[in-house]
Amino acid sequence: MPRGRRKNWPLLTFREAVGGIFTAMNSERSLIRRFVRDERGITSIEYALIASIISICAVASVGVIGTRVNGMFNRILPGLN
Repeated sequence: MPRGRRKNWPLLTFREAVGGIFTAMNSERSLIRRFVRDERGITSIEYALIASIISICAVASVGVIGTRVNGMFNRILPGLN
């Protein structure tokens, strides 16, 4: 049993509990710093954004072209009958 601690005393002293909290906060801060500085995933995110923009433009243009082609066929159809 550590010196100065009684048998029924809480498991941690106040100083031990506070020190553990600060240690956890420092490790979280260093983890966040490493995450912010890490640039390995940035390129893949950029490619994903570019691909999503291209796909959105493709879907929008197919919708517009489809409407125009449908209108063109509706104008031609009476002449074919």
